Amino acid sequence: MTFAHVGTLGVKPGHRDDVVALISRPHLGNDDIGCLLYEVGVNDDEPDTVFVMELWADEN
Repeated sequence: MTFAHVGTLGVKPGHRDDVVALISRPHLGNDDIGCLLYEVGVNDDEPDTVFVMELWADEN
């Protein structure tokens, strides 16, 4: 069974792109620990919010 974690991060006004750049860096070894998918997204209608989705092979 796979597990999804979906969340939002509130960021300081004007710093969304900085946060996206920081958390979008490659996470070496994530697939070794069961991370199947890691996506970061934005919505221009919410300029101070970053969206993050993770899909894991199991709950650990």
